[in-house]
Amino acid sequence: MKRLIVFSATGFLIVATIVLLMRVYPGTSAAQAQDPPPMPTTAAQLAQAAQLKDQKKWEDALTILRQVATRRAEDEAAAAQAQLRLGQYLLQMALPAQAELELRRVLVDFPNDRDAVDAARLFLSDALAFQGQNDLATQEARSLAEDASAVLVLRGWAFVRWAGLLRRDGQLDEAVTVLDQLSTLSWPIADKGPQIEGGILQARILVDRQHFGPAAEALEQVITFAAADAYAQQRNWARVFLAEVLLNLSAHSRVRQVTDDIIADHAA
Repeated sequence: MKRLIVFSATGFLIVATIVLLMRVYPGTSAAQAQDPPPMPTTAAQLAQAAQLKDQKKWEDALTILRQVATRRAEDEAAAAQAQLRLGQYLLQMALPAQAELELRRVLVDFPNDRDAVDAARLFLSDALAFQGQNDLATQEARSLAEDASAVLVLRGWAFVRWAGLLRRDGQLDEAVTVLDQLSTLSWPIADKGPQIEGGILQARILVDRQHFGPAAEALEQVITFAAADAYAQQRNWARVFLAEVLLNLSAHSRVRQVTDDIIADHAA
């Protein structure tokens, strides 16, 4: 009888100890013993942010990008891209002052990531122009365009930005001179975007001067140059502009042909 009582008391003590430990350390319970879900990869988070942006869920996208930007020790390249996209997305949200701050952080926090830095410099020019700071925007674009060590395609885009800002200020001769420098870069490169946009800008300057015939010729060259599927959108915008120019030349039959080309290209 004594042994039974001793065993019962001992058993009670063990059970009471277990209950006490479960209260003090609730993580040991069966319901909470599972490991937390693994942290998504930075690549997955960047993809998710892009998807949210496409869905116009801007704040959710920005939240994820800020999370990735803090994971610099783990993946510096992804963190730099996240910081860059913060600036890009804020620009698309028409928040240029906030975009400027985020883009400047790329320059400070990721100075060794050349792609991110040069892209940030390009978008910084846009952010400054958006705020009406044309002189500073022009300086930023010019600085990137004239930087021989910069990423080539971004230099090309910087020349186009620089020329566009000069045109906006009415400096047409200077804008043409800048666009002429596009031909000095080591083309061809995989991205023809700067050359296409440069050609369209050349045509706009010709129209500014009421030179409709040469403008139409310039746009025809752009459309031919932008024949690849990757440039369909730019090609059709060039056609829309060409139709406007041809109307000024009273070339109505040619306008109809250009319109048909736009429809056929879009359908394809």
